[in-house]
Amino acid sequence: MTIAVVLCVVGGALFVGSAVAGSHAVVNLTVPTIGTAQVVDQNDVADPTILTVGSTYYLFGTTDWQSNVPAATSTDLVHWQDAADALPVLPAWAAPSISMTWAPTVISAGGRYVMYVTTEEQASGRQCIAVATSALPGGPYADPTTQPFLCQRSLGGSIDPDVVRDASGGLHLVWKSNGNCCGLPTALWEQDLGADGLHLAGSAHRLLAADQPWEAGNVEGPDLVAAAHGWWLFYSGGDWRTASYATGIAWCPTITGPCRDVLTRPLLPSTPTMRTPSGLSTFVDAHGRQWAAFTTTVLIPSRFRPGRFYDNRVLDVAPLVTH
Repeated sequence: MTIAVVLCVVGGALFVGSAVAGSHAVVNLTVPTIGTAQVVDQNDVADPTILTVGSTYYLFGTTDWQSNVPAATSTDLVHWQDAADALPVLPAWAAPSISMTWAPTVISAGGRYVMYVTTEEQASGRQCIAVATSALPGGPYADPTTQPFLCQRSLGGSIDPDVVRDASGGLHLVWKSNGNCCGLPTALWEQDLGADGLHLAGSAHRLLAADQPWEAGNVEGPDLVAAAHGWWLFYSGGDWRTASYATGIAWCPTITGPCRDVLTRPLLPSTPTMRTPSGLSTFVDAHGRQWAAFTTTVLIPSRFRPGRFYDNRVLDVAPLVTH
């Protein structure tokens, strides 16, 4: 699918609009294509992120109520071996609840591996972002700090971190302000990181708010992918407890936004064969090919309550083509 966007500068700011006669720069953009998805892990996997180190892939996800950050490894993206809890001890400022640790992402920076992950701050009751480090890609990771790395308490907290490198090697953190915890708007944000990944730099920029009907007032789980003239922003929207939950896509002319939806519907909606595709993150494999990892849910009949089902979140991977 190809769309036409207008890139124009007003007062030093770059904006994206619809193609109109007389505009200064009309750019045709082809929306990224997500290929056929394959379910590769039947375990309870949500908000997956995959780190490639050499020929080994490291999978991390939201708590499965047994580990704070469940992990697994693979050498082919198809067969996975469960690994130990990647974050066995929560930071001192966190509430001691294994059920409140969500959406990790891991990068290599400053000669170590750095994990960004959501967990609950005991003092405020808000979900906040922690940063933990390890000498090994699989962990264990530890956060020795006494306060969250990032927490927009007045906006409901901060969740769903992701980190991307720009063409110059600079690091950028993207995340969600968790307003739907408490009747506030939700939005996606970006802020620069220092070269070691352990320090925020500059100010935060709001990228996208929930403004499409299908999003039902909620956007989360951001992931940025570089394009020729800007950035594609993948995100989840809707209510995760229903089939409305899906993956959307927006266009960002710069990494600081503002971004704009390019579709009035989800990029990846629920279908009879792929329920609630969400939590999408992108990665590059050992051969330089781009992939998307995301969660879908399957309904499993209850052994104890005939006619009832429960959801199991499974890991899907699919080739990603950007243009």
